[in-house]
Order: sequence, then structure tokens, then C-alpha cells
Amino acid sequence: MFDVAVYTDTRASEALDGIDGFNFQAASSGLTARDRQVIRDGMVHQVVVGWGVDRDPLDHPPSFAYRRQDDRHYLARGVSTGVTNNGRPGNLLTQAIVTASPDDFGSMRPAQLFGALNWNLAKAPGKQLAQWAPPLKVAPQFEAEALGQMIKDDPWAVAHLAEYLSMVEQTMGEEPKRLILITADESTALRWIALGTLFVDAERALGLSIRGLAADPMTTRGDIVAASPSFGPQPDPAVARPGVNVVDLDRRVIGPVETSESARTQAAWFLEQDSGEALAAIELARRWERLLAPELATRAAALVSFPVQLADQAVWLTAVQALRDLAQAGQADELFFYGDALLDVAVTYPVTTHDDAALAGQALLGLISVQSSDLAASLLVATLEAVAARPRARDAWLAVIVEAPAELRLTWADAGARGQAATFFGEMAGLFDDARLADLFTVLNTLAVFEPGGAPAAARSRLARYWAANPGRTRQSGRWADAAEITRELAGRLLGAWRAGDPAAIDALAGGDWSWLGDSPALSPAAASEIAGWIAAADLANRPPPERTAALAAAGPLPAESWPLVWRGAALEADHKLFIAWADSQSLITDRAGAWLAGQIEAFLQTGRPGIGLRRLLVRLAEPDVEVDHPDLADWANQTVQARGYFETAMKYRQVPNRYLDAVAEYVPTMAPLMIDYLGEILVASSDAVGVARVVAAGPEWSYEAVRRALAKRRATVEDLAFALTRALAMVGEGPVALARAAEEFLQGVCDDRKRMSLVDRAAKRGLIDRPTQDRFDSFASQAKKGRLGRRIARAATELRGAMGKED
Repeated sequence: MFDVAVYTDTRASEALDGIDGFNFQAASSGLTARDRQVIRDGMVHQVVVGWGVDRDPLDHPPSFAYRRQDDRHYLARGVSTGVTNNGRPGNLLTQAIVTASPDDFGSMRPAQLFGALNWNLAKAPGKQLAQWAPPLKVAPQFEAEALGQMIKDDPWAVAHLAEYLSMVEQTMGEEPKRLILITADESTALRWIALGTLFVDAERALGLSIRGLAADPMTTRGDIVAASPSFGPQPDPAVARPGVNVVDLDRRVIGPVETSESARTQAAWFLEQDSGEALAAIELARRWERLLAPELATRAAALVSFPVQLADQAVWLTAVQALRDLAQAGQADELFFYGDALLDVAVTYPVTTHDDAALAGQALLGLISVQSSDLAASLLVATLEAVAARPRARDAWLAVIVEAPAELRLTWADAGARGQAATFFGEMAGLFDDARLADLFTVLNTLAVFEPGGAPAAARSRLARYWAANPGRTRQSGRWADAAEITRELAGRLLGAWRAGDPAAIDALAGGDWSWLGDSPALSPAAASEIAGWIAAADLANRPPPERTAALAAAGPLPAESWPLVWRGAALEADHKLFIAWADSQSLITDRAGAWLAGQIEAFLQTGRPGIGLRRLLVRLAEPDVEVDHPDLADWANQTVQARGYFETAMKYRQVPNRYLDAVAEYVPTMAPLMIDYLGEILVASSDAVGVARVVAAGPEWSYEAVRRALAKRRATVEDLAFALTRALAMVGEGPVALARAAEEFLQGVCDDRKRMSLVDRAAKRGLIDRPTQDRFDSFASQAKKGRLGRRIARAATELRGAMGKED
């Protein structure tokens, strides 16, 4: 409802507030004190000072005004009424209306209501006025059709309509320019203003302020100001002024202005089309200008309002850009009403270029984001059909879709359209290399083209294969269509590669690339369990070998072929305990693991270093609770156990001749590195000089090393040193050369060590060394003194070289 008020010179008895003078004489019930203040401050008719000196006061030009303030809308019309009640010139009357509801204007612009039939510029019969009920009826000349005809009947107006509309546009630009209309006729001013606002969307029209007829338009506030030449000279339209555009309607002169494309187009609509259809298109274009670029808004509105039969690229661009921009602006309602018309144009032109395809992708994502699913599906099918055979266009389109937000998903209502899209994508999948399939399946997830599990199996298999070799794609995998199926196939491929010992696959597992896979809900319990075992093995691989040895017992059963992980970086014989722990916990050495160990054993034996730890490993592998699949390793284990039996028996056998020494000799030098401790004890302790000689002859260097080690072990206690000293002196005197050399080195070491020399004295005092042996040792010690300095220097040099080697 419109509230109404009359403002004029009143007597106290007439005024609403009972005060003489200019005041509100009448008002409707809804008029507020705030409304009165707004009307009084900015809407009241102004009488130009001095007008009535030589002119009839009643000939003073009338006034009108419109403004929006605090979400209330005010219109006013005013006239001069002669003298006041006390006889002074300058009396006036203003009638004003106000509403808080934009809906009260209906399909009218505020300026059209200056022509409402309700206006009555006279005092009211009483203080109480009735509200005006919308919609207000206007004089015929203020109807849109009549305003249009006013232009069409005027060649000058036709010629300059686009310029005038450009000026109206500029009142709402980023740097607004006021519009000044000059005319002595109020009706002409009102109708041209009403006409101009027809080319502004309803919301913006409500925000435009209007004022007229003014004496000085340059100082009168308002977006559109009408000025009367009756007040004196007015601005010359031909003179450019900053911030204003001027049109002299009486002299038919319009100022210079840069005509916009939208103004030219809309002027042509208005002049060439049915007025109602043209105004509807203009309203739509102006409304879309808040959402789209002005030129695009106009072109898109034309497509909707005046459809074309066939589209060229320019028309297609307009339609798809409008779809994209409306969607990106969240305008689901606009798309509901106008999207089909835009799409009908878009699908008549095939996408061919790289840029067009990218635009189509952007529009598609926008439509999905505002749940315009039918439009999105139709655009998708049309685009796919066009780009399927155009690689550059197809790639550009996919590059856009693959960047869609993860949560975005197309909902299909048309099974037929979905089937068409599935066919296109099925053909497309065969055109991509494996790396691009990752992007394709991301797109398939966003577009939901296939039912779950329905993507082409061959493409899924290729992607799983690619993924297995490229763990870096894991982060993207959560966005793939059929991710569960692909993950299951990935698991199968990885298990196959790990079981086969593929180095790259093993490295990726050890590096933690697949640590997430064991917890994947996509896997079957059996697959998840096996993968969990491989991941546990990978965890062990990242610990130092000593820690692995301790952890293996608690690790539980691991995949039999996971040994490359658990044994990663381990070596014989330094880490023999790790291999023993594997045998203890897993009870199986597979053929490949056995082949690797056999190779390590052979390589170690070629180094010439003793390997007691290796013997312990091989003995463990020969036990019945460990299965060894590789025959060479099993043979090594069995031989080692057999050899150990002979060596242990020969070591314990005290009779002469020692009938087991010949068997020991057969295993020297092959098994000497593994049995060096047993060999040393045999050669030092055995009384069978002939048998010992045969053993030494089979491997002099190993015999030397074995004796050296065996004697060195016996230097710590009095009893052991006494025995070692006695045996060493016997070897120096009568044993084989290799034994004599080891014995001599041992005796020299004792002679050069004060602590051990004191142990020799204690042994002699306790009778652990007999007199002849003591005499022989004293003689040896006397001779050993001569080379002591040289030996110390040699030992120091050896120790220094060893230290330097450690530093290196």
C-alpha cells in the first residue's frame, strides 16, 4: 500500500500538528514521522525566488521527485499555488506517496507512477487520507507501449535513442554520470524519464533518484534531473562537462556520448520488435548485467528472447559463456527459466577449438555446482560428441574437468543421455596412454557417467598397472571412478611384483609408498592380511639389522617372499643372527631366498675370512623345523652339519692315532673358515702328530690362522696360558712350519707383554709348567728380547693403519 500526504500552507486548524504555516495538511494512517522528515527535506516543491515579480505565480513550472531512502520509496509532485494565507507570495502544494514494498510498483518503474491517475494536487477535504492500493493505474501515455510509440513517431528520437540509452546506462556506471533533460514541458520530461527507466532492470530503477523541474540542474541532486528553460538559460548539450550528460528535448540537441553495444542493441530491439517482447528482453539483459558483462548480458538476453535457428561460433560463445557465468554466480533460478533456451542454441554448433572446449568444461562444472543437472547432462553429451575425435579440444576440456572440486558430482536423470556419455567415454579411454587414464578416471568420478563398478575393465586394469609403477598417484586415487575396483586390482599387481622380488616395487614398499594399502576397505580380508604382512616386513626393513633380529620374533608370520625387505642391507657374516632369527620365526627359506644366501655364502668364503657365525646359520638351516627350498643352500647346510660332526668328534677324541683327523683333512680348506675354532683346538690339543701334519698339509694358511686364534684365546688365565705355552713350545720345536709360525708369534706376544709374563711366573710357581718347558721358554724369551723393539714398531704401525682405515 502507498501512504499519502499533502504538504502546503495551512492554518492551525487545518494542520496535522495544529501549527500555522507550511505543514502537512493531510496524511494516511501509515505515514511515519520519519516519512514526514524525508518529504519535508527533499521532496517538497520549490518556488524560485522572484518568479512572481513579473509573471503569474500560477505559471511557475511544476515539480516532481523520486528517491529511495532506508528501504522506503518516495514519490512527489508539486505545484505553485499563489499566495499564502497571510498574503505572501510563494505558496505551494506537494502531494507525496511512500511505500516500503517494491512489489507495490508491480511491472511499473517508479517514474511511470508520476502518471498515476490518483494524483490530485489540491488540499484534501480533511486531515485523513486513504492509502492508495496497488497496482496503480497510470494515464495511457505512461504505459510502456505508448512510451515506445512516442519514440517511434519521432525521427529525431529514433536516431538518438541508442545515445540516450547510453546516457541512462552511465547513471549506474562505475563512475556514474548524472543525466540532465532540458524541457519546459513537465509531461515531456516525465515521459522521457519513464522511457529511460524502462531500459533499467527493476532493482536498479528503484535505486535511481529523480528530480524536476529544476531551475539549476547543475546543483540539483539526483541521478536524473529535468530542468526548465522557463527559469533561464540551461546547460548547452554541446559543451562536454565532467560527470553529466545533457539532452535538450525542446531544441532537439543531445550531448556527445560513447554509445555502448548494449544500448545500440536494445534500442534496435525496442524499435524493431514488439514493444512487450523488447521490454522483456531489455529487463532480462539489465538484470543479467549484475551477473554478466554488459555486452554478454545483452547478447544472451537476445538469444533467449529472439532465438536463432542455427548458431555460429559467436552465438555459441554467447550461450555457453552465459551458462557458465550464471552458474558461477549461483543463479539456479535464472538457469531454470532460461537455461534451456541458451542450451538449445549451444547444441546446434559443434565445439572445435581448444578455447571453446575449455569454456564448455567451465560451463559444465558451473551447471553441476548449482545442481542444474539436466542442463549439465545435455551440455556434456553435446560436448563429448564434438571433442571425442579432436585431441586438442578433448585434452583442453578434460584439463578443466579434472580440476573440479572433489565433492562435485553430476546427478543423472536421463538414462539415455547417460548411456550416450558412457559410450563416448568408453571409446575415449582407448585413446589415452596409461598416465592420462588417471585424469580420465577423475573426470569419470565427477561426471558419474558409469554406475559404480561399470567403467571399462580394460581401462581400469591399465590404470592399476600404471598406479603400481607410480605410487605418487595415490593422492589423486580417492577421486577416481571405481576407485575400489582399481585398488583391488592394484593390490593384486603389487602382491605379484613383491612376490617376484621386483626391485622397484620393493623399493617403493620399503619407502612407505604403500603403507596405507593394508587399511583400505576395498580389499578382501585375505588380500588385506597378506598386504599387512608385507607392510610389516617393510617396517622391519627400515630398522638397523640388530633391531630387526630382535623384532622378528614378535613380528609373527610374514610373507615367505618378503625376505628381500627383511634382509635389506644385511650381509654375511656380520648379520648372521638376523638370518637365524628369520629361520626361527618363519621356518622357511624359499628358493629365491636360498639362491641369494648361497651366493652370499660363496662370496664370503672367497674373502678368506673366518665365518663361525655363518656355520651357526647353516647348522640352523639344516634342522628339521626349517624348510630350505634351494638345493645348493640345503647342500651347504647339510655339509656344514656333517663337517661339524667330524670336527667336534676329532676335537674330543684323545687316542693316538686320531682316526677322525683324516675326515677333518678332507674338509680343509673348504670348510676351514666355518670350522676355524674347532680346527684350532684340534691342532693345538691333539697328540697325534702324524694326523695333525696331514690336516696342516691340507690347508697350511688356515691351520696357521686356526692355531693363532686358539692360542690367543688361552692367554687370560694362568691355567690356559700354561697349557698354551707348553703346546706352543712343542710346535716351535717339532711341529709343521705353519704351526711353528703361529706358535712363535704367540710366544713372542707373551714375551712382549708384562702382564702375561707375570702369569707365566705364577704358572711356574704353581707347577703348571715343568722345568724343561720353563727352561725352553726362558731360552726363547732371551732370544725374543733382541727383536722386541722392531715388533713393537711393527705392531704400532699396524694399529695406526687400522685406525686410519676406520677413519676412512
